[in-house]
Amino acid sequence: MNYYEQNLKLESIIGLVQILSQQSSFEEILRIISIKAIQLFETDSVQVMMLNPQTEHTIKTIYLEQKDDFLQDYHLLNVNIAGWVHKHRESFFSSDLSKDERFSPDLFKDIEVQSAICVILNIGNRAIGTLHLLSKRENKIFTQEDLDL
Repeated sequence: MNYYEQNLKLESIIGLVQILSQQSSFEEILRIISIKAIQLFETDSVQVMMLNPQTEHTIKTIYLEQKDDFLQDYHLLNVNIAGWVHKHRESFFSSDLSKDERFSPDLFKDIEVQSAICVILNIGNRAIGTLHLLSKRENKIFTQEDLDL
């Protein structure tokens, strides 16, 4: 990503923060974040999964925004990625899930998703959920630069 592209993305994020600061509805905040993430990262799917604060196990997908041609349900994929993120307490990205050595070799071999990003959502020092970005094969391939944004 060149300087100009990175600057445009940062300006878009600043604009997003300004919009979110005017919102009071949690659902509306999630909707705006999801729509902007699809636009900003050229991704096919954005999902927010929440955790049970006592057990830190995933309890519910509370928001899902997808492009029209992204019809599959990838609950197993998202749960495995979220589990890795919470276990290692770090953000995750993979440019090719089918070859990602952090997972069993055949776990993601028959899925149309190639690339993924997952970050922990925190309130203070406490994890409350994860934000997932998924991209199909032949579409956007995520990079470390995307994760750094």
